[in-house]
Amino acid sequence: EQTARLAAGALENPHYRKENGPAPVKKINRRVSLADCFAAPCRDGCPIGQDIPAYLRLAGEGRYPEALEVITQRNPLPFTTGSICPQFCRERCNRLYYDEAVDIRSVKLECAEKAFDELISSIEPPEKTGKKVAVVGSGPAGLASAFLLARSGCDVTVFEKANALGGMPKHVIPEFRLSGAALERDIELCRA
Repeated sequence: EQTARLAAGALENPHYRKENGPAPVKKINRRVSLADCFAAPCRDGCPIGQDIPAYLRLAGEGRYPEALEVITQRNPLPFTTGSICPQFCRERCNRLYYDEAVDIRSVKLECAEKAFDELISSIEPPEKTGKKVAVVGSGPAGLASAFLLARSGCDVTVFEKANALGGMPKHVIPEFRLSGAALERDIELCRA
């Protein structure tokens, strides 16, 4: 009896009726800047919460060193993530309502390629806290941990059982997806 009442109510309630015809077009007829966001859902889509609109804006203005600084605040592996990141952020890009999502991964790699040398030369050792930390493994998580701990002043030692740093990206991901040179630049950044 309750099911019959619910079914009858569903037929009469306008909230349960689908509109006839195509969905309304959400695109606009004006040029939209690269990052035209009030609230950036891409940032929520990023597992490490990078400030994507900030570095997209800086890259769009040609300010690559500043953009790379924003990227490396949370991401010490810009070449790796600029090459093989799954781009969960792109699925939430506001530009999907206008045309297509920004290729965020490519912009990150472009910033890394254009500003890496300048960033490396500007890195100064942080004030030491006197704390010593051991990081086991030099995959992305180990390198990122070592980078962030060292930047906060800890004396970090990375232990790796393989004969080269890099973990899975180094030993498993094929060269055409992530070049060894790109990974080496990320390792150089972590060492610096």
